[in-house]
Amino acid sequence: MNKNITNAIVAAALIGVGCIAGHHMTCPPKNVTPQNSKVVVDLPSWKGKITTEIQNYLDTITDSMSSEFVPPEDRIATFDMDGTFLLEQPFAMDVLILEYHIHKNMPDSISLNQELDSFLSRVESAGGMQEGDYKTLDTLKMRAFDKLPEDSIAEIAYRFMLTDVKDSSRFRGYQYVDMFYKPMLELFHELQKNGFKVFVVSGADRTGLWGCIKALKEKYPEYGLQLDRINLIGSDWMLDAVGDSTNNPNYIFQIRDQVARKGDTLITSIKMQKVINIYRHIGKPPIFSGGNTDGDFSMLNMAMGDSSAKHKAILIWHDDDKREYKYNTEKKASKNWADTAKLYGWTLVSMKDDFKEIFLK
Repeated sequence: MNKNITNAIVAAALIGVGCIAGHHMTCPPKNVTPQNSKVVVDLPSWKGKITTEIQNYLDTITDSMSSEFVPPEDRIATFDMDGTFLLEQPFAMDVLILEYHIHKNMPDSISLNQELDSFLSRVESAGGMQEGDYKTLDTLKMRAFDKLPEDSIAEIAYRFMLTDVKDSSRFRGYQYVDMFYKPMLELFHELQKNGFKVFVVSGADRTGLWGCIKALKEKYPEYGLQLDRINLIGSDWMLDAVGDSTNNPNYIFQIRDQVARKGDTLITSIKMQKVINIYRHIGKPPIFSGGNTDGDFSMLNMAMGDSSAKHKAILIWHDDDKREYKYNTEKKASKNWADTAKLYGWTLVSMKDDFKEIFLK
């Protein structure tokens, strides 16, 4: 055998023995980026300093010799969906899914259709959902989806995502599945490539998330998104077995039973409730998070931790009325997202200045 090859094999064996025996030598850590291996991010739909910022962040937290190193098991990222990586104007996806279901699958429910149309008209005239509208929305959902299996509701959401966008003047030829933000999917891919587990934490119904993300992964597999149902955290409803109509805790689930909606909301995943849901579902806080409204502020601060370089939060700013919709940019104390981001140390991401492209199509 070649002498150089023999020496290399002996050296490797000694290192292994040293690691096992606890000798005073540095053993290569498992599942970490080597110190001299610089992270190269691929974010072709981004522009400006944000790409460098993300590059530096990933370099820092994956460098095993850095004081800001984060082991892979703690690399958790959480993102809102509507308005953060999916279009939410003029209505959020769960509202549009509800409209799709009632109009398409419940045409004989005249009063329900009328109440829905009145609700949508009122919200559109007001320029968005007002405080009391959320309870009305939940009531409409409860009536529309009551006793439906959760998987059936997910399928309704999936079918909806393959329909044409209503705003045909702006998005002619687009389906709702095309309305995910391309830069954000690139970011998800880069985070996952560097050992992150990415979770969606949304105010939308959990089953709606299942259908939306299924459509996204099927039509755009090139992003390699590791987003399965277990990664999707949303608002939840009271559930029961279809075969049980008594809420009997001693009922035995039968082989052909399904889990279905039964009753009112259980958890609405917005604001502080997102923090609670993250702890219940994941068991630890994120170190990277993204959102776009005050419903996400608690989650963003949760990710900031001690504000060291290992913690990062981004706030998507909807300031591009030509390519998307402009909102949450007005100079009011409660809605001045730019000042809020500066106050808490979040990175403000301008859709106008930081996104070369916005949508997938």
